[in-house]
Amino acid sequence: MDNTFTKGQIVRFKRYKRRPDEKEAYFVVIQEASPKQEMVLYTLNTNRLFHAGATVIPDYPDEDLEIRLLKPQSLFEEEVTLIKGRTKSELTGVIFDCTKDEEYLTFAMVNGFLESNAKFDYYTSKNQLLRGKLYVALHY
Repeated sequence: MDNTFTKGQIVRFKRYKRRPDEKEAYFVVIQEASPKQEMVLYTLNTNRLFHAGATVIPDYPDEDLEIRLLKPQSLFEEEVTLIKGRTKSELTGVIFDCTKDEEYLTFAMVNGFLESNAKFDYYTSKNQLLRGKLYVALHY
C-alpha cells in the first residue's frame, strides 16, 4: 500500500460517471490508510451516490482515487454538511458565495476538526443565512 493520500486532502473517484447536469463529487480524507486501518473519506458535497457528511471506505484507493485541487467557487450551489457553533451541531447548507476566490481550498487540523482555509456564505436547510469555514468531522 503506497499511502499516497493524507488527512485533509481533497480527492475524487476517477471513474465517477457524472450525469450532464451534475457537478463532480468531492471527498476529504479523514483517515489515512495503513497496514492496520482502512482509508476513510468524508463526502464533501451531496452527489448521486452519497449525501454530504457521509463516510466512505474505498476498496482500492490507490487505483480508484485521485487528488484534486479545488477552488472554493467550485462548491457554489452545492449542498454540504456544516458544523455550527459551540454545540458542534451538524446542519445541511447550500453554498452561494465565498471569501477567497483565487486560492485553492485546503483543510487543516484545528481543535479536532479539519477546517477549510476559505469562508463560505450558505443557506441552511432551516433557511438561515450563515458565513463561516467548512468543518469536517473526523468521526464515522
